[in-house]
Amino acid sequence: MLVLAVRILETMFVVGAVGCFVVLVLTAIEDVRTLFGLDEKEYSEAGAGVRSPVTASGFVETSSTADAHRR
Repeated sequence: MLVLAVRILETMFVVGAVGCFVVLVLTAIEDVRTLFGLDEKEYSEAGAGVRSPVTASGFVETSSTADAHRR
């Protein structure tokens, strides 16, 4: 019974180590892509349209509501 418990723990350790290795590889690939600018369009604001500020209630803030908040 003790041998079975140790084998289960060893298996859990190996699965966890493999999972950690996969996460590290995927993170490294993403970091390299970011460093070399291969995914700049995801982060650049130039391609994005003009964004309107949104209030806490979820409504788009217009110039009249912005003026009312500043008073």
